[in-house]
Amino acid sequence: ESYTDREFSVLARAHQTVDIVGESRLGLTICNKGKRAGIAVPQIYVRDLLASTVRPIKELKAFARAEIPAGQAVRINFTIPVDMLNFSTADGQRVVEPGEFELQIGASSADIRLRSKVMVSGKLRKLGRDWRMESSAKLNPIR
Repeated sequence: ESYTDREFSVLARAHQTVDIVGESRLGLTICNKGKRAGIAVPQIYVRDLLASTVRPIKELKAFARAEIPAGQAVRINFTIPVDMLNFSTADGQRVVEPGEFELQIGASSADIRLRSKVMVSGKLRKLGRDWRMESSAKLNPIR
Protein backbone atom coordinates (compact mmCIF):
# COMPACT_ATOMS: atom_id res chain seq x y z
CA GLU A 1 0.00 0.00 0.00
CA SER A 2 1.33 3.47 -0.79
CA TYR A 3 1.92 6.48 1.44
CA THR A 4 -1.22 8.12 0.07
CA ASP A 5 -3.20 6.54 2.91
CA ARG A 6 -0.88 7.88 5.63
CA GLU A 7 -1.60 11.22 7.21
CA PHE A 8 1.22 13.02 9.02
CA SER A 9 -0.10 15.40 11.67
CA VAL A 10 0.26 16.89 15.13
CA LEU A 11 3.84 18.03 15.04
CA ALA A 12 4.91 19.17 18.50
CA ARG A 13 8.32 20.34 19.70
CA ALA A 14 9.38 20.27 23.33
CA HIS A 15 11.09 23.67 22.90
CA GLN A 16 11.20 26.35 20.20
CA THR A 17 14.68 27.32 21.35
CA VAL A 18 17.37 24.73 22.08
CA ASP A 19 20.75 25.31 23.72
CA ILE A 20 23.77 24.68 21.50
CA VAL A 21 24.84 21.81 23.79
CA GLY A 22 21.33 20.31 24.04
CA GLU A 23 18.97 18.34 21.88
CA SER A 24 15.79 18.97 19.94
CA ARG A 25 12.73 16.86 20.66
CA LEU A 26 9.64 16.61 18.54
CA GLY A 27 6.61 14.39 18.35
CA LEU A 28 4.80 13.29 15.23
CA THR A 29 1.49 11.45 14.84
CA ILE A 30 0.88 9.31 11.75
CA CYS A 31 -2.62 7.97 11.04
CA ASN A 32 -3.24 5.05 8.70
CA LYS A 33 -6.39 6.07 6.82
CA GLY A 34 -6.26 2.95 4.65
CA LYS A 35 -8.19 -0.28 4.89
CA ARG A 36 -5.06 -2.43 5.33
CA ALA A 37 -2.17 -2.38 7.76
CA GLY A 38 0.80 -0.50 6.41
CA ILE A 39 4.29 0.74 7.11
CA ALA A 40 5.36 4.37 7.32
CA VAL A 41 8.97 5.57 7.41
CA PRO A 42 8.86 9.22 8.47
CA GLN A 43 12.09 11.10 7.85
CA ILE A 44 13.34 14.32 9.44
CA TYR A 45 15.48 16.64 7.37
CA VAL A 46 17.16 19.80 8.64
CA ARG A 47 18.02 23.00 6.80
CA ASP A 48 20.31 25.62 8.32
CA LEU A 49 18.63 28.97 7.55
CA LEU A 50 21.41 31.28 8.81
CA ALA A 51 24.66 29.44 8.05
CA SER A 52 27.96 31.28 7.68
CA THR A 53 28.83 28.99 4.78
CA VAL A 54 26.90 27.25 2.02
CA ARG A 55 25.01 24.27 3.47
CA PRO A 56 22.79 21.60 1.86
CA ILE A 57 19.12 22.47 1.38
CA LYS A 58 18.19 19.44 3.47
CA GLU A 59 20.13 16.86 5.44
CA LEU A 60 18.59 13.65 6.79
CA LYS A 61 18.94 13.63 10.58
CA ALA A 62 16.41 11.05 11.82
CA PHE A 63 13.94 8.44 10.65
CA ALA A 64 11.79 5.67 12.06
CA ARG A 65 9.90 2.65 10.74
CA ALA A 66 6.37 2.22 12.04
CA GLU A 67 3.89 -0.57 11.33
CA ILE A 68 0.40 0.90 11.62
CA PRO A 69 -2.79 -1.20 11.65
CA ALA A 70 -5.64 -0.05 9.41
CA GLY A 71 -7.57 2.88 10.88
CA GLN A 72 -5.09 3.40 13.73
CA ALA A 73 -2.31 5.85 14.53
CA VAL A 74 1.15 5.91 16.05
CA ARG A 75 2.97 8.67 17.91
CA ILE A 76 6.70 8.90 17.24
CA ASN A 77 8.92 10.94 19.56
CA PHE A 78 12.25 11.93 18.01
CA THR A 79 15.35 13.21 19.80
CA ILE A 80 18.06 14.92 17.73
CA PRO A 81 21.28 16.11 19.42
CA VAL A 82 22.29 19.63 18.35
CA ASP A 83 25.73 18.13 17.60
CA MET A 84 24.13 16.64 14.46
CA LEU A 85 23.80 20.16 13.03
CA ASN A 86 27.59 20.48 12.71
CA PHE A 87 29.65 21.13 9.62
CA SER A 88 33.35 21.33 8.79
CA THR A 89 35.02 24.71 8.42
CA ALA A 90 37.64 25.46 5.77
CA ASP A 91 40.38 24.41 8.23
CA GLY A 92 38.68 21.06 8.96
CA GLN A 93 37.24 21.94 12.39
CA ARG A 94 33.77 20.57 13.17
CA VAL A 95 31.53 23.36 14.53
CA VAL A 96 27.93 23.99 15.46
CA GLU A 97 26.62 27.53 14.93
CA PRO A 98 23.70 29.14 16.71
CA GLY A 99 20.83 30.21 14.51
CA GLU A 100 17.54 29.18 12.99
CA PHE A 101 16.97 25.71 11.53
CA GLU A 102 14.00 24.39 9.60
CA LEU A 103 12.80 20.87 10.42
CA GLN A 104 11.23 19.15 7.40
CA ILE A 105 9.22 15.99 8.06
CA GLY A 106 8.04 13.72 5.30
CA ALA A 107 7.71 10.30 3.74
CA SER A 108 10.80 11.03 1.62
CA SER A 109 13.04 13.96 0.70
CA ALA A 110 10.69 14.72 -2.21
CA ASP A 111 7.52 14.36 -0.11
CA ILE A 112 7.79 16.83 2.79
CA ARG A 113 4.50 16.93 4.74
CA LEU A 114 5.26 19.20 7.72
CA ARG A 115 7.69 22.01 8.48
CA SER A 116 8.71 23.65 11.72
CA LYS A 117 11.53 25.88 12.94
CA VAL A 118 13.83 25.67 15.91
CA MET A 119 16.30 28.27 17.18
CA VAL A 120 19.69 27.08 18.45
CA SER A 121 21.01 29.49 21.08
CA GLY A 122 24.50 29.96 22.48
CA LYS A 123 27.94 30.71 21.11
CA LEU A 124 29.74 29.01 18.23
CA ARG A 125 30.79 25.60 19.49
CA LYS A 126 33.82 23.65 18.30
CA LEU A 127 33.27 19.92 18.61
CA GLY A 128 35.84 17.56 20.07
CA ARG A 129 36.14 13.85 19.40
CA ASP A 130 33.10 12.89 21.48
CA TRP A 131 30.32 14.65 19.57
CA ARG A 132 26.96 12.91 19.26
CA MET A 133 25.80 11.92 15.79
CA GLU A 134 22.93 9.61 16.65
CA SER A 135 19.26 10.52 16.79
CA SER A 136 16.62 8.32 18.39
CA ALA A 137 12.93 7.58 17.91
CA LYS A 138 10.40 6.03 20.27
CA LEU A 139 7.11 4.67 18.90
CA ASN A 140 3.86 4.68 20.90
CA PRO A 141 0.70 3.17 19.38
CA ILE A 142 -2.43 5.28 19.78
CA ARG A 143 -5.49 3.17 20.39
